[in-house]
Amino acid sequence: MHGILNINKPAGPTSHDIVAKIRRILKEKRVGHTGTLDPLATGVLVVCVGKATRIVEYIVGQEKEYAAEMALSRATVTQDSEGDETSSTDASHITRGMVESVLPQFTGRILQIPPMVSAVRHEGKRLYELARKNIEVERKPREITIHKIEVTSFIPGEHPVVGLDIVCSSGTYIRTICHDIGAKLEVGGYMQSLVRKRVGRFGLDHSIDLATLERAASEGLAEEYILPTDDALSDLFEVTVNKFQEDMISHGRAVPAELTAAEGTLVRVKSESGDLLAVGRLHPREQMSFITPEKVFVEAKPSHIPPSPSPVIRGLENVPEGIGKSAVSIGMFDGVHLGHQALLSVLRSEAERVDGPAVVFTFDRHPMELLGPDRAPLYITTLDQKIELIENAGADMVVVASFDHALADLSPEEFVDRILVKKLNAAVVVVGSNFKFGRKRAGDIDKLTELGKERGFKVVTVEPIVAHGSKVSSTRVRNAIERGDVESAGKLLGHPFNMIGRVVSGQGLGRKLGFPTANIDVEPKQIVPANGVYAVEVILEGKHLTGVCNIGVRPTLGVNERSIEIYIDGFEGNIYGAEIASAFHCRLRDEVKFEDLEALKAQIAKDVIAAREQLTGNMEQKEVVKS
Repeated sequence: MHGILNINKPAGPTSHDIVAKIRRILKEKRVGHTGTLDPLATGVLVVCVGKATRIVEYIVGQEKEYAAEMALSRATVTQDSEGDETSSTDASHITRGMVESVLPQFTGRILQIPPMVSAVRHEGKRLYELARKNIEVERKPREITIHKIEVTSFIPGEHPVVGLDIVCSSGTYIRTICHDIGAKLEVGGYMQSLVRKRVGRFGLDHSIDLATLERAASEGLAEEYILPTDDALSDLFEVTVNKFQEDMISHGRAVPAELTAAEGTLVRVKSESGDLLAVGRLHPREQMSFITPEKVFVEAKPSHIPPSPSPVIRGLENVPEGIGKSAVSIGMFDGVHLGHQALLSVLRSEAERVDGPAVVFTFDRHPMELLGPDRAPLYITTLDQKIELIENAGADMVVVASFDHALADLSPEEFVDRILVKKLNAAVVVVGSNFKFGRKRAGDIDKLTELGKERGFKVVTVEPIVAHGSKVSSTRVRNAIERGDVESAGKLLGHPFNMIGRVVSGQGLGRKLGFPTANIDVEPKQIVPANGVYAVEVILEGKHLTGVCNIGVRPTLGVNERSIEIYIDGFEGNIYGAEIASAFHCRLRDEVKFEDLEALKAQIAKDVIAAREQLTGNMEQKEVVKS
């Protein structure tokens, strides 16, 4: 059972309560809402079921419309009718015209300070959790967009009541809008009632209540009310791919697209038969545009790409003779991020054109390890991870050369003659626009193009992918990981950051707290996220399991030695010596020192629940790379 429910939420229960009841009604664990609606509020609550939970983030960001009642003359702690009053005055002088005169100040892009009763996190804790303890903290303003705000009714008096119709972006707090309008009028105000009329294309007039759903489920007719997943994405650009590209999409690979739109535009990808395959982002380029999948909704299909008899060749001396005309790409490819994937997509297309293998020429270590060891970066992927990701992106052959002084000392001409021409028989070379090669990086695109004309191969350059205003690069991915922003790193990579490590013995402190952990040892040159607590997906014995990873010095326990520990939810067994892959989906909180072990234990329990919630719908994503 997979799809979308448009629920008419009643006043009283929380959004979480509604989700819990739907789980019971449908007997389906994978259920998630797409944006919290306060207990006081009623109206549209869009709920995703089954595989549709994987598109929650796209619905969360859709435009919303509300009908609100704003009461003037009073302000409350919670900015609604349920909070304690903080001020009161006679507002009988306020007119409809006065209210309408201040509304332009609340239209367009504005900054809004989230209320203390919101679910926004502050140092790892929800603001409403702090509010319950009467703790108020400084909150950073966040940019929101109010597309429309107009007065629909006005009841004058000592305590005027104003009806408002508001169309806004996600992340907008209507209670704060009411509070701020009251403050602007210098009389105070709060939200008296709220009805969500619409989320994207899902309107209140086509919603159903829980009683209707429960009655239908008891008669075996619940699926009649579950809308297709694709309905929630109907506002996105649509691209249809052929059978070959469908295979590439199913493996999470970028594909070319004939579509003109802005960088990063969301696109729904469909098969020729009309099935929804994926949601991806468009990367327009002068020569060709690409779509990189973000969410893939189909299982990986057996590839139509012809396999190479020796897909991984370690050492130039082991490249076989007579591999035929080939398409070659050269680079370090650490992380195999979105930019790399776009380049490899072009490589795949060029290989098809010349009817030869797609060959990636890469290195066993970063050149800086030899040329400037003190400036050598940490690795995003292990060599084996990198090879597998490159293969998954469409390469027929990966040649791993040892980066030594002999290779580093080749002139641009020698590099082309000995490697591209003699060894790899290149008919076309696909590289990034900033490509440099040869001794002291003396060769550039112009030099490569000149040599290509002389030696008989074509040069194709691929412009960098831009995401959130900056070029996607391995350096940018590393920076995100090092500051603990694993969500941003995952978006740049096109998949969650994956850390490979081996389970080693620890002190057994987690077991004493009731949460036995696996202590993970990683390669010294592998990058590790900043200290903190993370929601991770662990692949162990072929199973995808949720987990909580703590990276840090465990200050509450007084250890003061950095370690990596993972609590694997629901797993029991001895796995010492096993190699496991951990996909970092999001950062839950900072590492903090608690008053005592009981407080630490209580927080770990909350972390486990938070990790389960964060990973809802992600357990069916592309398999995490592990060699």
